[in-house]
Amino acid sequence: MPFPILRTRPEVLSEIISLLEPNEIVTASFCSKNVKRLLKGYYKQSEPLEWRLFMTNYDAMGGVSIETSKDGGQKTVIAAKHISVLKGRELEDTNGFLRGFSQEHPVLYFNDRVLGTKLIVDYVTDLFNLDVHGLIIDINGIWAIDWIHNRREKTLESFEFYMNHKYNSNADEALDYVLRNTHVSHYCAIGDNVSDDFKFDGKLGPMKQLYISSKGHWVTCDNLKNFDCRDIGIQGSRLSVQDLNSFLRHWRAGGSSRMEWLHLNFEEHTFQEKFDEDLEVVKTDEERVYRSSCDGWERVFNGGYSIQRADGAKAMIQCNLGRVTASFCSKNVERLLKTHYQQRKPLEWRLIMLDYDSEGLVDIKTSEEGKQITVIAAKDISVLNGNDMKYINGYLIGNGTWAIDWINDRQEKMLDSFVWEKNSKYNNSNADETLDYVLRNTRVSLYCNIDDNVSDNFQYNGKLGPTRQLWIRSSGHWVTCDNLMNFDCLLFRIEGSRLSVSDLNSFLRHWRAGGSARLEWLHLKFEEHTFQERFDEDLEVVETNEERVFRRSFDGWKRVFYGGYRIQRADGTKAMIQCEPGRLLMGVWHGRAIQSLQ
Repeated sequence: MPFPILRTRPEVLSEIISLLEPNEIVTASFCSKNVKRLLKGYYKQSEPLEWRLFMTNYDAMGGVSIETSKDGGQKTVIAAKHISVLKGRELEDTNGFLRGFSQEHPVLYFNDRVLGTKLIVDYVTDLFNLDVHGLIIDINGIWAIDWIHNRREKTLESFEFYMNHKYNSNADEALDYVLRNTHVSHYCAIGDNVSDDFKFDGKLGPMKQLYISSKGHWVTCDNLKNFDCRDIGIQGSRLSVQDLNSFLRHWRAGGSSRMEWLHLNFEEHTFQEKFDEDLEVVKTDEERVYRSSCDGWERVFNGGYSIQRADGAKAMIQCNLGRVTASFCSKNVERLLKTHYQQRKPLEWRLIMLDYDSEGLVDIKTSEEGKQITVIAAKDISVLNGNDMKYINGYLIGNGTWAIDWINDRQEKMLDSFVWEKNSKYNNSNADETLDYVLRNTRVSLYCNIDDNVSDNFQYNGKLGPTRQLWIRSSGHWVTCDNLMNFDCLLFRIEGSRLSVSDLNSFLRHWRAGGSARLEWLHLKFEEHTFQERFDEDLEVVETNEERVFRRSFDGWKRVFYGGYRIQRADGTKAMIQCEPGRLLMGVWHGRAIQSLQ
């Protein structure tokens, strides 16, 4: 019997609404105009929400997401796509919109995606009585900057601009426009792939935090002086020692007076701390605790350099080279450290070897959740170009397929993790031959990540595995149905797939007969958003509206299936399949009952 929500007493109704997630509320609002009016009235009469509403326009899709707490993640509540991605899918006309179904939120389809994105933002802000807190876009979403500024008087609190490898022809022009026209008060993240010649001669701020990720080579000393921010982080910096001395001189004279924190991650690992005498920088072994006024985040300085401004303000500078640096002091120090680690219990650290972009690195990860820290690097001596270097313990301190055989010959134990990354700097004329070699010769037990730009004609007729996780990123067009059957993995994810409906039916037939017996999770993201769920009758696939919980065996990661398709193997093993525009998900329950939420 249907629940009479429109005739429910206000106090009971209030309790029901408070239990719903934002995406569930938006979905419910499409039931009827009366339900929408009821929900809208509830939020207008309630105390102002502490939720944060984000508008997204990325990868040719508009969306609205909501963050219900400062520590919580964003949850998409509605999306807008161009109607061309459907190509025959059935839709429902709901309150004047063409609507499809995602696993967790409505997806509305429009002939004009920009207009559709504007409509869903207006719809959700009106429903919850909220204004837009943050904007997240790529190069195709730049139109939203002016639209947001014209729509609201208050400055945006958060703005994020990310690169999209699919669209990068006007990156310099696009980033210049973004920097000049975006007004944001709290957090600004810039991550676009601009050319080496890009320059910006304007100002940024005032704001709390500025983060320039991966491609910060364009930030000059003058830029640094003209960025009015409390917290600045720059990845891929090319600032020199002279630039830093110039900036410190500017800071001592009262410039960048609001700045609290500066973090520079250099593109080249050759930065040396050489401070001009007039700066009166003093080396110290003191331990000091820095606290961010923005969010209370703390950082402990274990020694470094102390500097003071004319008005008495003090700062600490730390140039981090990590623990390995100490071992180069002398052979005695190296022997002492080596003995320390040989006598203690085996470390739970993970050591990662990297050979990328003409540079060899060794990284260490001290915990499963912790970040990797580079402890030492090796480069060709030609990169020095006259820089002063010194010999320490016999070493001069200042592409990767070979490492596969070297590692295989060096240790009996199989690698736990392997990552093969594409590099746009180098000509991909041998990309097909190289990837074939990588796939045939890499032995890895836990995690394998492949990301290379092979040609449309590339084919691979070998096997992969056994491994725990295999992720083929961005250019997975080469993975055929036969590959899928011959890859022995627990978790398998492919992006840019060109597998057809017939291929998927063939794979499911193979799985039902006992093939790919170890598979727990399959995630296919299709190159074209035209995949439709049409299962052959002999597969005995059953459509269901039940909500089911899938848990990964090796780490407990959880995914909820909100309806989908159910399929069973001859040995009784069950799986759920979920199809969305552009992707397919399949979760397998091995010897475990499928857990229902109901």
